[in-house]
Amino acid sequence: MKKINSIHYGGKVLLVGGLFLSVFPAGIMGINQILNNEILSTVAKIVFLIGVIIISFFFVHLAIEFRQDKKIDQYYLSHKNVKIQIQGNGYECGACGSRNLKDKSKWCYVCGCQFGEYKDKTPQDIIGK
Repeated sequence: MKKINSIHYGGKVLLVGGLFLSVFPAGIMGINQILNNEILSTVAKIVFLIGVIIISFFFVHLAIEFRQDKKIDQYYLSHKNVKIQIQGNGYECGACGSRNLKDKSKWCYVCGCQFGEYKDKTPQDIIGK
């Protein structure tokens, strides 16, 4: 599964869901008070239901994202003293995140961490590509 990241669109989804959940139904019901039309009452209920569906799907999406973040955090906490291979031929320090490491590096040039042996899956293998 690909890593989910809702930083750039999470607020927009909540705004649209909130509009469908409260603003649009309230406006339709206000117009319905003036016109007293049964169709508008049904439309308001449908719009409210669309808002509930949008918000529900977003919270499921957010729960998956939080679970992925927790797995990634646990992974990096258990791999602090290793250099982790990243895309291409680069390596990253498990302690400070420095990406200025070479294949032969025995310690991190930034934080001074001594590297142990790496015998686990890469982060991309755990969360998906």
